[in-house]
Amino acid sequence: MAVGFCAQCNKECNLIEDEGEACCMECGTVVSENRAVETTEFEETGGGFRVIGTRVDKFGATHGGQTGYSRPSSEVTINRARLAIEDVVYNLKMPQSIIKGATRLYRLLLSNNFTRGRKSANVIAAVVYATCRMNQPRPLPYMLIDFSDYFATNVFELGHTFLRLTTVLSLKLPLVDPSIFVPRYARELTFGIKEHTISKCAVRLVSRMKRDWIVTGRRPGGICAAALLIAARLNGFTKTLKEIALIVHLS
Repeated sequence: MAVGFCAQCNKECNLIEDEGEACCMECGTVVSENRAVETTEFEETGGGFRVIGTRVDKFGATHGGQTGYSRPSSEVTINRARLAIEDVVYNLKMPQSIIKGATRLYRLLLSNNFTRGRKSANVIAAVVYATCRMNQPRPLPYMLIDFSDYFATNVFELGHTFLRLTTVLSLKLPLVDPSIFVPRYARELTFGIKEHTISKCAVRLVSRMKRDWIVTGRRPGGICAAALLIAARLNGFTKTLKEIALIVHLS
């Protein structure tokens, strides 16, 4: 039997609890109501038994004994987004650490109503790309065009979504260093045993371009393509402009 303070009696009294209400046993005054209890009660029906009352889970959502479990819609949305992020990370061969960071960004965007009215694929791509840019100790070698190809979406729409994301979350992302893409593209161009030599040569060419301000105002893909083309020809490979442009997504 519970004990509580009764304002009518102006003292501590024994309380009787019934259907979520606690009443004073001396004067009958309702001391508290709509109380959550830890016990589960049942009542008999024509076909068996059913749960009395409503369950409240840790998220604050309510569900009865016959309606099943339910969670807040925001949690459902975040879980769906996480699954989509996991698919992107797996298919584009990214480290698993990207999943946690991208999901955290998505949760922040959801709380700012950023996802409303925008394509889900563009938002997912933007948060994963932003996480790649913020990766430590150095950004991952992925560009927006990679996500555009994966989701089959317009790269300019995706870029607009990404820029809005950085504004809403006040992200200050470091500038993209074209040299981080060189090893990836060199591997895709299949230089064989000379892959490391050509990559090293192309990175040195990019560094020289940066010192001569050639990189400024140009896309990283174009800088990498030029460096790899020169490095390949210096090492005896006759790669054409079309072959390299296809790999680095240049028109």
